[in-house]
Amino acid sequence: MSNFHDVLLKSYLRGLLLSSPHFEFSALSATNRREKGHGPGRRYMCTECKYSTNLKGDYRRHLLTHTGEKPHICLFCSKRFSLKGNLQTHVLLHMRQADDLLGNPN
Repeated sequence: MSNFHDVLLKSYLRGLLLSSPHFEFSALSATNRREKGHGPGRRYMCTECKYSTNLKGDYRRHLLTHTGEKPHICLFCSKRFSLKGNLQTHVLLHMRQADDLLGNPN
């Protein structure tokens, strides 16, 4: 494969990733991605088990363990993930595979 085709393929793959609503590399601070419970001693309590937390984001993430929901989908292989971070890690594997196929070391 020519260098021109290599560049086009990598550009296409990256464009596909960046245009996906399920994929985002932005590093959010803990205060931006977690919402504290309101009032002193505010806890989010799971009705299915004994889990509780004062962080709304942690509670929502925990609920996925009971529902089995996997809303984040890999655009390359259609594998599904419950957490966006796990999808991001998985997609990096596809990017490394593309680099290996193209002979581009990282």
